Amino acid sequence: MPIYEYRCDSCNQRFSRLVRDYRQAGQVLCDRCGVAARKLMSTFAAFNEDSEVWTTDDAIAERESPPIPPRPVLGRKELNESSQIRAVANKLE
Repeated sequence: MPIYEYRCDSCNQRFSRLVRDYRQAGQVLCDRCGVAARKLMSTFAAFNEDSEVWTTDDAIAERESPPIPPRPVLGRKELNESSQIRAVANKLE
């Protein structure tokens, strides 16, 4: 059962409500004044092992623009191996 966040336009009370059926999520009344409340967009937060807080906003931003991986650094050994592979490939052509 999802928990939705609401705000009453009449008395400006903000509250959360556990709703059994998602079809009834838009039909919640304010506890304080009894007027129909407006459902808000909820922000979800989670903690990882490094004690960093991630929200859904972070996840959306990461999905829209993934970080560019750094270019690989090749040392002498890797450069030598790649040149040998290229030489073998050239002989096969």
